[in-house]
This record gives sequence, C-alpha cells and structure tokens, in this order.
Amino acid sequence: MSENKKNDLGKDKSKKKNKKNAEAEEIINPCTKCAKHNCMDGEDYCEECLIKMLNTRITFAGWLAGAVSLVLSVVAVVLVIMHVPCVALSIRAESAARDNRWMDACYYYNQMEQTVLDLKATFNWETDKEEPVLRRFFMMGTNTKAKMFESYAKMYGPLVAVENLLTKDYTTYDAMVKGESKLIEHKLVKPYWEMYDSVTYTQSALIYAEEQPEEDTYESSIKFIDSFKNRTDIDSVYLAYQKYVTADYYNQSCEERIKWLNECEKLAEASGKDYKWMYYYDYADVLNEQGKVDEAIAKIDLLISENQNNFNAYTQKCDILLTNGRVAEAEKFVGELNEKHGNYTETKAMQLKIYRYKGEYDKALVLGEDMLKNYEGSPEVYRQISLIYLAQGDYRSAFEHIDIGYTNAYNMNYYNAGISEEDLVKTLYVCAKLFEANEKLSDSEKATMANINEMFGTEYEPNAEMKAIVSGEKTAKEILTQGDYDLV
Repeated sequence: MSENKKNDLGKDKSKKKNKKNAEAEEIINPCTKCAKHNCMDGEDYCEECLIKMLNTRITFAGWLAGAVSLVLSVVAVVLVIMHVPCVALSIRAESAARDNRWMDACYYYNQMEQTVLDLKATFNWETDKEEPVLRRFFMMGTNTKAKMFESYAKMYGPLVAVENLLTKDYTTYDAMVKGESKLIEHKLVKPYWEMYDSVTYTQSALIYAEEQPEEDTYESSIKFIDSFKNRTDIDSVYLAYQKYVTADYYNQSCEERIKWLNECEKLAEASGKDYKWMYYYDYADVLNEQGKVDEAIAKIDLLISENQNNFNAYTQKCDILLTNGRVAEAEKFVGELNEKHGNYTETKAMQLKIYRYKGEYDKALVLGEDMLKNYEGSPEVYRQISLIYLAQGDYRSAFEHIDIGYTNAYNMNYYNAGISEEDLVKTLYVCAKLFEANEKLSDSEKATMANINEMFGTEYEPNAEMKAIVSGEKTAKEILTQGDYDLV
C-alpha cells in the first residue's frame, strides 16, 4: 500500500472518530438507564431501552410486590385519616395548656384518650390472644400521657392526678410503680409523683403509727403530729397542714389556725415545691375571717393566674367579696367572667348568687330554674334557690330544693366527688324546721321529716343565726338580707 493511501485511510478514521465524538457531545438529555443516548421526547428513557423494557415480562414476585405496595398505601391513607381526630384534639389540648386553661386541657386529653380507645376497638381482639398489629398503631405515647398527667396535676393536684390516671389500672402500689415506671420518670411527671409519694407515705405513717394520741384533745393531737417532724422521710408541709386540719376540727381560734397555715407557707417556700393546691384555699378563708380581705383575695388571684379554669378559686373570690359587702366588685368580677366563661355552670351559679344578694329574686329564680331544667344545677345551686324561697316565706319550696340538693351531694360523695356538705346541712336544718312548723304535711312528708330529725338528733348544735330563725326571734328574710346574706 502506498504511503499516500495509508495517509488517506488514517484521515478517514480520524474523521469518523471526530464525528463520533461530536455526536457524543450532542447528548444533552441522557437516558436514565443506559446514559448512551438521548431520551425520547416526554420520556425518561431512550428508544432502545424503552423497547427492551416494554418487551420484558413482569415476574409473579413483581406483581405481588406491586399489589402489596398498593394495599399498604391504602392502609396508610386510612390510618392517617383515622388519626386526624386525635391530632386535632392534641393540638387543642396543648393550646389550652399554653394558656393555663388546665381544665380545658384535661377535657381534650380525655377526649383524645377515648378516641384512641374507640379506634382500637374497631379491630377485634380477645384479651388472651396476641394483639393485632393494626391495633398497635392507636396508642397515646409516653410524652402525650405525661402532658395529660401534668394537666391533671395543675388542675386538681398531684394526688388526684395519680389516683385518676394511674391507680385505676393496678391493684397494688408496687404493680403501679413497675407498670408506669417510664411515665413516672418523665420530666413532666416526676416532680408530681415525688410529691404524691411523699404525702401519701406521711398519711400512712400518721394513720398506722403504733402510738396514737393519748387523749381526744387538741393538745394531745398536736403533740402526736409533732412527734414526726424530725423524721427525714416525712413530708413537712403536709405535716404542718395536718396541724391546721386538727385546729379546725377542734374549733380553735383564728389565730391558732393561721399559725399553722403560716408554717405551711414557710415550709413550702423552703422546699421549692408548689403546695398551693393543698392549703391555699384554707389560707384565703382564714385570712378573710381575720378581716384581711385583700390578702385573702391576693392568695386567690395567684391561684387564678396559674389556672384560668380554676372555678373553685373564682367562686371563692366571689364569695369573699359578697360576704364583705363588696357587691359591686363581685358583680364586675363575674361580669368579666361571663365574657370569658359564660357557658360554664359555675359562672351562672355565681351570677345567680349575685342576683340573690342584690335582692333581684325574680331574675335569680328564672336563671336558677333554667339551670335545673338543663341539668346544670349543682347542690349549691339548689341551696341558693332554697335561700330565695326561704326569704320569701315559701317554706315548702325552700325545703324541697334543699332536700334535693343535699341528697344529690350525699350521693355524689358516695363516689368521692369531694363536695362540702356543711353549708347544705345548715340550710337543710333551718328549712326542715320552718317547713315542719308552718306547713301542713302529708304522711310521706311527715315520714321524711322524721328521718331528717333523726339524722340531726338532739346533739346537733345550730349557730346563733339558725337558732334565731327557728325560734322565731328573727325572720329568715331579716337574716338573708343583711350581714353576709347567708345562714352559714
């Protein structure tokens, strides 16, 4: 081959190589499979790879995997939809907690817990069998349970939180500690649990001590309680509070009772823990009794600032203002509550009480009877209506209402409702005596009165105002339209 021909062939090869390289450089949308050719318009693959894939048969395993993926996708969508109500309730609960609306938070967490239980119940399961996998998708995590516990503790105190949320599922203390160990150690729960443990241990130590008070006297009882104060395993604040409870039980002076409450305050501050749930309501009452009204209200206002749903505190503040003749302040206070909590039964009950204090009996009775029709009447609502009828001289209606109110409280307390019956009992006594003395009784009413008289017996000692009304020295209207406007 001549030299010229070789050169020509070399040039041809070089041209082909250059042409091939030029073509490679023009690939701007490479095939996702081979990367050697451009993709077809609107596709992710080149023509050659696309033809190969279309002619490839899908194996049974491939079909099965696709079917499983589709089923799992449907299940996932269904599970997400079913969880939506729980998520919504969780958001509401956390929003309420941020605003210190602890009763609302408790309500939403309770609704969430019930929703979870209802969702779990949609999957059949026998207790002794292995739990279906799908049921396990519906549960409240430890963090959510801890937030729920915190809401209960803020609203009702640590003792009620433990009793309502933990003890119900266990028969012994050890079983509860073991079963709820993860929750108990949670940072939101641990402080309240430690307080619960400390207080209940001290309760047991006092109850089951080998040496009980020598005599049934105030001095002997205080000496017995003091015998525990140097023990490091005892809750000192609870111990001081028991001294107050003892002083109150033995009708000690206001100064003696406030002494023990001051000790509670001092010890609580030193502990760095929040014991207000234990003694602050009593503290406010005794300060009010001493005539230190503004100090009493300051204690209540502190409780309110920490819990915007604290209707016990709202009611106590209203009562303190009313019993001190500060009716205009009470009316303003309840008016502001109506703007925020007008749909709550407790707010309506306070409004009813203000109407009665102002002598606006018609308004009070309309509101009160409307509450009773709508099942919003607490025992105290029945008592307030009873006092109105008592002031009007309608002893039959007064007795009928207080009888229902007291009976309701008694039945509710059978289930540990914690309703104070003291004011109800005093009102029942006066209404029963005036009803018996001034109305013609049927045989069934006579039997009812006989039971009530037997309940009070001969040892019951009414206060001075109650005696004055029953004896006829003063009318009920006189007592109920002056002073503290009440029998208690």
